[in-house]
Amino acid sequence: MFNIENKKKQHYVPQFYLNNWVGNDGIWVCNKLDEGRKVYNKKYTKDVGEKNYFYHAFVDDVVYDMLFYKYSKEIESKDPLFQVIFSRLKTLQLIDEVIDKKVGVITDDIDLIKNAENLYDILKNVNLEDWYSIMEGAVSEEIHKFTEINTSIIRTMTPNGSYNALLAFFCFQLFRTPKLLTRLQDELNELFLTRGSECTKLTIEQKNSVIKYIMFIESFTLAKKLHKENYHIRIFKNHTKKRLITSDAPAISLGSGQIFGLLPLTPKLLMQVETENYKTHNDREKIIVEDCFNYDFISTTNSIIDSESHNFLYAKNKNDFTKGKTK
Repeated sequence: MFNIENKKKQHYVPQFYLNNWVGNDGIWVCNKLDEGRKVYNKKYTKDVGEKNYFYHAFVDDVVYDMLFYKYSKEIESKDPLFQVIFSRLKTLQLIDEVIDKKVGVITDDIDLIKNAENLYDILKNVNLEDWYSIMEGAVSEEIHKFTEINTSIIRTMTPNGSYNALLAFFCFQLFRTPKLLTRLQDELNELFLTRGSECTKLTIEQKNSVIKYIMFIESFTLAKKLHKENYHIRIFKNHTKKRLITSDAPAISLGSGQIFGLLPLTPKLLMQVETENYKTHNDREKIIVEDCFNYDFISTTNSIIDSESHNFLYAKNKNDFTKGKTK
């Protein structure tokens, strides 16, 4: 049921996505934290868009009750998605009671207890990362198929399953970044749980665990909402000499107007999620593919990607970071 293989390097931008920006020299990285915006290349994506134990989180009774309280309406409505999620969260909480709090433990075998504690430490590091990996596996093949077909200059086609895969990937990537995590950690300075007459202030680790699981759950919630309200996807095929860049926060929410958000799929494909409500319920008809020959539009989009990034930008070529006027 759980993956207990320890993974120190954990990607918040998937490698299957970053591979679209790998060129002859590897993938180029611009470090915005460096005063001179240092640019360097990485041969592989293994060390790109990742952070050590980014998904570390646990579910004790306090974390579980906080999440249960926040999503109580969805749970009471017997929403199948929340039934599955909270069934697994409950299992994690019970594991915490046994391993961490020693509830029901009757053995005095020190080696056995220590081994169980070590396995639990690994589980806290990788459980949420494993959930995201399952999601990646569910959408990566469909997205790869879509980008392979539509990167071609001649052919335009929408395979079955593309709409759901693209929409889910956009939503998961929107909620899966150090940028959002940092913002929520700052905004939710302190969290308190009230149970009866008892008021508990969450520790920093408990607060961070609650936030990380909320980010995961809200990905599903947003994807479900956008699908239900028939949001559509517009794909621009970039025919200009200016390639699209991407970043450590590649899915961008624009907040208002017809364009809900955008996500560069490859250097030659840009995805926009738009608010127009389609009457059709045919998912293939909710994807519109357009040719783009507007250099300024691509340059402006790259500027938005730059400004909305957190610390790092990624490109297929070093020169893609420049703001030159060559068209």
